[in-house]
Amino acid sequence: MCSTFKLANSPHLEIDGWLDALEGSPGRRPLPSLADAPLLLLDLQRLFVDPASPAFVAGWPAAEPRCGALLSACRRAGQPIVFTRHSNLPGDDAGVIAHFGGRPLRHDDPLAALHPNWVPCLGEELLEKHRYSPWWRTWLDEIVPEGGVVLIAGVTTHRCVLAAAVEAASRDRLPVVVADACATRSSELQLATLRCVAHGYGYVASSREVIDAL
Repeated sequence: MCSTFKLANSPHLEIDGWLDALEGSPGRRPLPSLADAPLLLLDLQRLFVDPASPAFVAGWPAAEPRCGALLSACRRAGQPIVFTRHSNLPGDDAGVIAHFGGRPLRHDDPLAALHPNWVPCLGEELLEKHRYSPWWRTWLDEIVPEGGVVLIAGVTTHRCVLAAAVEAASRDRLPVVVADACATRSSELQLATLRCVAHGYGYVASSREVIDAL
């Protein structure tokens, strides 16, 4: 069943401070048209967003309601929705991910499953990805045309969100990272990553700014 969320009653998040810190950067210019821009929801899997997981992302409880409100708004607006699920098939050693992050996440591992709150609705896409970037050997180019805009949210900001934004820019797609709908393990790491995006790879916006622009 598809879940719905609201912006209210969510834990404190430092979104205003993050945006103030990015004021004047190229990524804080007025947003481009979001007409038909897909929403890319990265890796909302038990490994990362279930509090019982050993790899639970500390910033997720604050970001989750905003990510949910963003998803609901995109559904109402008829935007294309793409969920990603990170895993590694048998024989795939996960490359650099395993070098820095530990063992591969196997496809059949229960922690690789999408969290029950984050299951695609009918007509929404599920993209299986095997590296940080959702563009690596996938069909995402078919969903986001050259010159098109893509909204990016999910986990984790400093890894897969950043990789998605950098490769989108490298492929001449315009990424919009939704700052308070992404999460990582600390506010310091979140802001550092947002600075990287805003100073040369893409737009950085709040969920409210994106929702208002839809």
